[in-house]
Amino acid sequence: MNRTQSGALLGAFVAAVLAQGAALAAPQSSSAQTSASANDQLLEEVVVTGSRIKRDPTTAPTPLIQVTREDVVNSG
Repeated sequence: MNRTQSGALLGAFVAAVLAQGAALAAPQSSSAQTSASANDQLLEEVVVTGSRIKRDPTTAPTPLIQVTREDVVNSG
């Protein structure tokens, strides 16, 4: 890959990152705000059941299995 292609690729990457950031920062639609104001209620509790935060799969919590020396010998 030469310098011109590398620069173009970097420019495209930066443009994509900026476009994604702008999309995330854009305000929500006004219809969602009007429906929320029509049903004004006080929330007592918010429960978060999931997350979109990326994690490293090598450090993710996974089930562990303990294998003893006898298990290895018996397995052949």
